[in-house]
Amino acid sequence: MSELTIVQGTDQSYPQQITIDGSTPSTQFLNTDTLSGRVWPGGGQATLFTPTVTWIDASTAQFLITITAAQSTTLGPGKYSLQALATRSGVSIAIFDGSLKVTSAPGSTAALPVYTSYDDLVQYADWLEDLQTERDGYGFQREQGRARSWFDDMLVERWKWNSYAPMTGTPGYGSYSLYGGRDPFPSKWLRDTLALNTLIVRDQVRECLAKKAISYICARQIGKGDSARDYGRLARYFAREAEEIAKTLRAEIDINGDEYADLVINLGASDLR
Repeated sequence: MSELTIVQGTDQSYPQQITIDGSTPSTQFLNTDTLSGRVWPGGGQATLFTPTVTWIDASTAQFLITITAAQSTTLGPGKYSLQALATRSGVSIAIFDGSLKVTSAPGSTAALPVYTSYDDLVQYADWLEDLQTERDGYGFQREQGRARSWFDDMLVERWKWNSYAPMTGTPGYGSYSLYGGRDPFPSKWLRDTLALNTLIVRDQVRECLAKKAISYICARQIGKGDSARDYGRLARYFAREAEEIAKTLRAEIDINGDEYADLVINLGASDLR
C-alpha cells in the first residue's frame, strides 16, 4: 500500500503515476474523467475532508493530489486512509488507494508537569535512548507526566484532613480508631496545591518517580519483538521498585514557599477501613 506523508498545518502536493505492471504508463484515461479524493480515519468511518485531485496529463495517467494547510491542521498525528477516484459516466475507480501519515508540528500545548527529568530516567536505564520515537517526544515526557499523576493520586488518597480517620502506621492507633469519623472525599484543595509544584522533590522521590516512568515506557514496548530485552519483565521490575520506595516515603509539601515542609503525608500508612 502506498503511503504519503505530511506535517500538520502544511500544504503538500503529491504527483502520482498510474502504470500497468508497475512500469508502463496507463493510456485508458481521458481529460474529461472527473477526479476526486477523500481522507478518513479508516474502516467505515466518515470522510474528514476531500483533497483536490487534478490531472497533470491524462494521456499518460499522471495526476496530482493536493492537501492544504487548513486541511492538514485538523488531523492529529497518525495514519489515515487516502483514496483518489476517477469517474466516467457515473462509474468510479480508485486510482490511488493508500494511506496518509501525519507527523506533528509545534503547537501551543503546554508541557506536561513532571517531577523528574530525562537524566533521572537514564540513571537507571541508560538504554532508553534506543526506544525513543517521534511520537514519544523528548525525554518520554508523557510517561514522566503519568508517573507524577500516579504519585499525586497517592498523596490525595492517603491524606486525611480529619484527625478522626486514623491509619495503621500512625503513632498511637488502637482499637478505638475503628470508630473514627467518616473518610473525607478526595481533597480538591490538596490536588490544586500539588499542581503548584509544592512537593519537595528529594532524591528518594525522584528515584521513585523515575522508576515508575521507566515501567510505563517498558510496558509500551511489549509485543514489539525485541528479543534483546524482556520488556514485560522490566516493566514489572521497575513498577515494583517504585511501589516499594513509595511505601517508605513521607512526602513533604511546602505550601508557603519557604523550603520547609508545611504538610507531611505518610505513604507507608494504610487506612483501617
